[in-house]
Amino acid sequence: MPPLKRLAALLLAATLTGCAHAPPVQFFTLVAAPGVPQTRYTGTAQVTAVRIPAALDRTQLVREASTARVEMDDGAQWAAPLEQLIADALTQDLQQRLGANHVLAPSAVGADETVHIRLDLLRFAPTPDKAVVLDGSYSFLHAGQVIHQAPLHVEIPTSAGDSSAQTQAQAMSAALGAVAERIAQQLVNR
Repeated sequence: MPPLKRLAALLLAATLTGCAHAPPVQFFTLVAAPGVPQTRYTGTAQVTAVRIPAALDRTQLVREASTARVEMDDGAQWAAPLEQLIADALTQDLQQRLGANHVLAPSAVGADETVHIRLDLLRFAPTPDKAVVLDGSYSFLHAGQVIHQAPLHVEIPTSAGDSSAQTQAQAMSAALGAVAERIAQQLVNR
């Protein structure tokens, strides 16, 4: 076999071997975090909007690598669009804290007196400092008007030396649980 054809055959074999050993893709979701039930809430609330930056709107899990650089892990992907996972987890967190009969599913049709919750995130990712940081704001809307708005900053430390996608998803779930605590407390105190 001529040397050029032999080289081409070796390159093809190496390429196919590399593809055959690609690690399987793992899929992750966000889950409700344990919280303290609030028994004094008598209204109805609903998470109706979650907004995230375009840099986070990916199928892959995103990590901040430095101030102006992010990394995406092709082997670790979200099981659904991140905005939907956030809305679902926050809804479950609020149902746990306020009671399932007081918090509607995101797609449900709410009554006129329902308080609509909008979550606007500017940052929601693990940092090089081994913490998941969530920055943004939440708003309560009633009849299309903002009736309350507050900034958010939550920082959840992750296990030292553990930057796995599983740890990332767990810390992000815990951060949403902390957001739910604040929202639930504000709803109770309204």
